[in-house]
Amino acid sequence: MRLRNTQRSVMQSTLLFGDIHGCREELHALWEQLDPVPGTRLVFLGDLIDRGPDSPGVVDFVMALSQHYPVTVVRGNHEARALRRYRQGMDPGEGLLPHHLEFLSQSVPFYSFENGRFLAVHGGIYPDFWNHLSQLPELDEREHWPQRVREWVERFYFCRYVNPEGQIVGLGLQRPEDHFWADVYDGRAGLVFFGHEPFFHGPMVFPHAISLDTGCPFGGRLTAARIDEQGRISFVSVTARQAYSPYINYGTQVQAAPGTPLSVVELAAVHSNSPSLL
Repeated sequence: MRLRNTQRSVMQSTLLFGDIHGCREELHALWEQLDPVPGTRLVFLGDLIDRGPDSPGVVDFVMALSQHYPVTVVRGNHEARALRRYRQGMDPGEGLLPHHLEFLSQSVPFYSFENGRFLAVHGGIYPDFWNHLSQLPELDEREHWPQRVREWVERFYFCRYVNPEGQIVGLGLQRPEDHFWADVYDGRAGLVFFGHEPFFHGPMVFPHAISLDTGCPFGGRLTAARIDEQGRISFVSVTARQAYSPYINYGTQVQAAPGTPLSVVELAAVHSNSPSLL
């Protein structure tokens, strides 16, 4: 693995949040443990809504945080579905009101920060994407993206397994020759933080990616990652108060991905020299 220059510039402190899925009480409990410094960047990895008991409360909480901190919400497949229904004049569900949908409509399909060193997505990046584009398109220009580019990027919301050609495999349709996307991601867009696929044993570390979805609505945990000013990564999580939704295994974890679940202490040690991961 090629090492980058280990001389670090000071970074903006960042907190990234795994899938919340309407678990407002758990989000509040997690926030109480974080004690962010002023100006901390807050990044939510999508799926703020559905499954849990209080999707409107979660969105209200994040909206309130955005009055005091720079907040970025990465769009998940559940936000995409709610927004699609809303735009079609249908009930978005979960008791969401127009001001919630307006806020969620500002979410982005991915978020690159610290000069490309880190990337936040909801699901993942499928290898075939790079056959279409050599680099991620400019977010500031997304209103002018061609429709085909928009479609290529929006597949990030749903990405789990990919076939040998690098294309996304439908949920539950993976075969033995298919791979979890993070196992084959080569790191070209930075160290990726993602959600979408729950890993119940804690944050999952892959060669160039880290999963923060720890299954909160299914009775697991809600997890946040902290990147401090020196680029060190650590993790904080709280246990769900209960299982709010049944977990349906579509076969995505029948063959466990080779990512490594680690304790918070071990993860902090692994990433104490985070440039070596990139």
